[in-house]
Amino acid sequence: MPRILASISAHGFGHMAISAPVLDRLCELDPECRITVSSSVAEDVLQSRIRCPFELVPDPLDFGLRMNRDLSVDVAATVCAYREIHADWEGQVRRRAEWLLDSRFDLVLANISCLNIAAAHRAGIPSIALAPLNWADLYRYFAPDTPASAAVFTQMRDAYNRSRVFLAPRPCMPMPNFHNVEVIEPIAQVGRGHSGMLRELFGLEASTKLLLLALGGQEADFRSEDLPVVPGTCWIADEKWGLDRDDILPSSGTGLTFPDLLASCDVLVGKPGYGAFVEAACLGKPVVYMPRPGWPEETCLIEWLERHLPCRESPRGDSAALESAIRAVMGAPPLRACAPDGIEAAVRHILAYLPDRASTSGLTAEQ
Repeated sequence: MPRILASISAHGFGHMAISAPVLDRLCELDPECRITVSSSVAEDVLQSRIRCPFELVPDPLDFGLRMNRDLSVDVAATVCAYREIHADWEGQVRRRAEWLLDSRFDLVLANISCLNIAAAHRAGIPSIALAPLNWADLYRYFAPDTPASAAVFTQMRDAYNRSRVFLAPRPCMPMPNFHNVEVIEPIAQVGRGHSGMLRELFGLEASTKLLLLALGGQEADFRSEDLPVVPGTCWIADEKWGLDRDDILPSSGTGLTFPDLLASCDVLVGKPGYGAFVEAACLGKPVVYMPRPGWPEETCLIEWLERHLPCRESPRGDSAALESAIRAVMGAPPLRACAPDGIEAAVRHILAYLPDRASTSGLTAEQ
């Protein structure tokens, strides 16, 4: 009965969106796997994505980057938090390694805690990194150019290089600082459409187009006046933003997970992020995105999306520009099909490090 620690960074929901279909497929092939999730993502949110049974262990140290409400990085808070962790890096690694050994884990799947990878190496447990980016390069990108920042980066970089393989699903950032990167196909949890049910639930005409507002797991400032009233359409949005208007419907009232909501809507309106972009591409749903100030992953995400879907940029707070962008993409066909084939590749790597699992799972190297 193999035990796997799946660490999921709580920087938005994209890391969860990548890990969830991999864990579900793994448990489908090997129902004896016992999954422990290490994360500070809320348990109910994790359960909305991860269908296989899991135990949750909170991990406040795996936060990614600290963010402002305008979706920019809070550089000062991020630098301070990492320097606190790395001031006692060896102690952090030793304590985490002892816990991994006491818990008898057979593998660490990190998306993308470098601390858990370093601890796994210390404990002699194999680890796999799985993410389209890494916190070492992003920390170096934002942190001031000082000896202290360089020391933190070096410890993070060295930790990632100790994973058996760093699986980078497309679209991924370049990672020249690592010797173990293997680029794989995209990973996404593809939802099922329930558009008819939504229109019936909210009393909408069959011809009404559904616009899904999704800003990921980050806290963000948003106002009703930021959203245009587009004739023949209706918005579906998280009510946490206080969007009180007759044409804005609460996503929580639908009873659907995000992948199913996305599959049920006609246009996605959000910010550049791996989970939403790739899921939209796999569903053929057009996208309107609001730029993220100074986010280095944005370029590779947008360039990749433009090859697969009709998409437009619209600045935040410009209702007229947003309406124009929505009208431009609405109803346009996909440009190139995209499939989440990286799931099988990731599972194949995981099984290879579980004793006697690869040969009995039914998943061969050719798959």
